[in-house]
Amino acid sequence: MDLSTGRDIALVILIVEAFVLSLLPLALFYFGIRGMHTLRGKLDPLLPVAQKRLRSIAHGSQDISARIVRPFIAVSCLRAQAQGTIQALIRKGRNTQ
Repeated sequence: MDLSTGRDIALVILIVEAFVLSLLPLALFYFGIRGMHTLRGKLDPLLPVAQKRLRSIAHGSQDISARIVRPFIAVSCLRAQAQGTIQALIRKGRNTQ
């Protein structure tokens, strides 16, 4: 066996090895894509229902939080109005004296 024959055999072994080693990632990729298509087919009908429920939950939580915060905002507004009125009266009283 001379050097060129050994080189050719080594090259064939490397080509076969590269082909076999590339099959595993390709097979994983293929089955991963297939699985994602299957999963999407099962989830697509469920997504609008989930979105509707999430919208109703979001609307309910906004409504409840608005009802909880509204009295505090009203009290804060009344306090600011009273403070402004008192300060205006104090200033007016100082100007007349």
